[in-house]
Amino acid sequence: MGRERLVVCLAVLWACAAPERPAPPGAAGGLVRASPQRAVALRGEPAAEVVRALPRRAAEVDEGEGRRCGVWPSPGAGEAQAADRLFPEGFASAEVRSRSAVIWARVGGPSRLRVRISAGPRCAEVVSAEVVSQAARGHAVEIPLSGLRPGTRYRYRLEVVGGPGPTRPGWFTTAPERDAPVRLAFSADVSERASMHGLIDDLIAARPEVYLSLGDWPYSDLKPPAERLDDFRARHAASRAQPWIQAMTRAMPIHAVWDDHEILNDWDGRDGLKQPARVAAGVRAWKEFFPVAGAPPGEIYRRYRWGPEIEVFQLDCRSHRHDNLAPEGAGKTMLGAAQLKWLLDGLAESEAAFKLIVTTVPLDHGTTGLDHWIGFQSERQSLLDHLVERQIGGVVFLTADQHWLSVHHLQEGFKVLQVGPLAQFLRHPSPDQPPWVLLQKPALNFGLIDYTPGVAGASPPTLSFKAIGEGGQVLYQEEIQAGVGQIRVRSPSPWSAWSLEGAHRFYGHGDQTLRWATPGAYTIRWTSTLPGALAPAPQTLVLEPGRSADFIAPGAARDQAEGFEGGFGGRWREAVEGQEASAPVWAAQGGAAVAARACRGKADRLGVRRGASLTSASLSLDQGVLAARVMAPAGAGLGLSYGARGARAGYRVMVDVDQRRVWLVRLDPVGGAVLADVYGVDWPVRRWAVLSVERRGARHRVALGGAVLIDVEDDTYGAGGVALQSWGAAGLQVDDVGLLP
Repeated sequence: MGRERLVVCLAVLWACAAPERPAPPGAAGGLVRASPQRAVALRGEPAAEVVRALPRRAAEVDEGEGRRCGVWPSPGAGEAQAADRLFPEGFASAEVRSRSAVIWARVGGPSRLRVRISAGPRCAEVVSAEVVSQAARGHAVEIPLSGLRPGTRYRYRLEVVGGPGPTRPGWFTTAPERDAPVRLAFSADVSERASMHGLIDDLIAARPEVYLSLGDWPYSDLKPPAERLDDFRARHAASRAQPWIQAMTRAMPIHAVWDDHEILNDWDGRDGLKQPARVAAGVRAWKEFFPVAGAPPGEIYRRYRWGPEIEVFQLDCRSHRHDNLAPEGAGKTMLGAAQLKWLLDGLAESEAAFKLIVTTVPLDHGTTGLDHWIGFQSERQSLLDHLVERQIGGVVFLTADQHWLSVHHLQEGFKVLQVGPLAQFLRHPSPDQPPWVLLQKPALNFGLIDYTPGVAGASPPTLSFKAIGEGGQVLYQEEIQAGVGQIRVRSPSPWSAWSLEGAHRFYGHGDQTLRWATPGAYTIRWTSTLPGALAPAPQTLVLEPGRSADFIAPGAARDQAEGFEGGFGGRWREAVEGQEASAPVWAAQGGAAVAARACRGKADRLGVRRGASLTSASLSLDQGVLAARVMAPAGAGLGLSYGARGARAGYRVMVDVDQRRVWLVRLDPVGGAVLADVYGVDWPVRRWAVLSVERRGARHRVALGGAVLIDVEDDTYGAGGVALQSWGAAGLQVDDVGLLP
């Protein structure tokens, strides 16, 4: 057999052994093969060089080849080539793993394409099998590569068979199989407008091994919105045609999922039913431009390792979600039953030190109504409960969508790192956020995740998160240790607030057990929420993985408080506007009394608003402190009565959340008086706060979270009962009502 004939046979045998892949949408048949490479010598190269350059199976790869090939220098843009004009939307690498990758390109008509790839400057280019573009996919092609070496930077060039030669180079790095440092980047929101070039140059300069795109690329719903397949293709093409976007897709692999603007704003299950053709066209166009590998048939959610200690779970938060406005409940889903089971099972099975959950919408504290996880609370809680109950450590949520940088340390223990936009307009967050929102900043940004392996017996594996702004500025950073532990807090009293700072930020009152906490050092600081009380000194402990850290206040005096764990038990009388209630107006839920009905009664001349009330049959204040933990929604009003003698005698502290007003009134059977009136009080909406009143002789001191707001004297009434009032918005919660000496 002659030498050239041997070359032909070997080349055809390799091409025929190429793995099967699903047919693209619209193609005939169930499976297609990559078109076999023509076994002819490349121009200027002997036939034997072609055979040597053909990709080998993974089992044949050895580390010696890596040393022989050398290492490509830092990827550069490369000089423009004549062949570049055949790819007006550029080209990209995607779905890179340790030993495989996919090269994407789109051409203007029927063509045969192939890829030249090299593992280093001292090795010849490998030539892939040919792939024929198809009109059914808008002449977008995906060229699969296999037999690659792990942890290796590759240079590749596209070529149209019979064309002017190869393009300028693109670059990708395969995932390592050994434990080694790695860098991932993530963000969202990419515009094709020249005025919104954004941070793409800074992203390229950061040199991540892979970029996780969290959606909203492109904005197909901008006016005039895309509705048909050609419209959606045109929006994608307009984005990919921009030189700065082509520079990004050449410089790094893109692992993408969609969010809403690729189809239409706040896309949900209702749109899938009302506009099925439009949604289907948008989905089809997206899949033509963004390769997906390793997902269930027809899906885009997938999981993969980037090194042995990082596993990425990229979710589809759109295709299976119900109507955002559907009633909340256990049946309402964002992920769909199959994807949720896949996620929960995968997290439980994962042996990676870190599990990165990529969710395109935030878990909480967004300003997009019910379009994020706040509209799917039951499913959100089932996910978090699964992580806590199974003690699945190293979980970090990566998210975007809101067009500002935000870092959330959820009180369940999990970190939510919210980034973006990368190259799009900014939005501004609401200033009213709970304390576990560490940072909110309207700035162009992207996230960098740097993984550092641990050292046995010396240091654990860690993730370093950095939010990068314009010019490479670090806007925020924190280190995250692998593993999970528990923290127990034993407080001096139910009225002692505390904060834990360190590896995570937690807030609370009284005794708590934090069942899921990131390992690392923590310092607890106690704060009395009662006037004049002393707080213990701070304490610092180190939480080890799989262990517990116990913060016990020294010499804690255990004050007693009455909660609602056992309901009202006859100790409290319900009333509406001072009259015995004919139907329940309060409900005992989770140890708190919740105002199920909040009447907005007319204010009398003293400004005393009536509503749903609870009056204690056992508590009575003469001298001492009356305190209650309260969580009030916007629009709520609340009252705390003491020294009460019936509904129309005694004292009442009044709070109007919206008016930022706190006032103290004395109620008399035939009149009364406003003793003090304070405006401009910032009530912590949707967060627990302690409202207290201290009575010493004729002196009354009203405090919110330990800060005294009112200090007056009046001795009209002495000992008397205690009552709670609610008016305005329903949902006021009261817990731990107690008397202290």
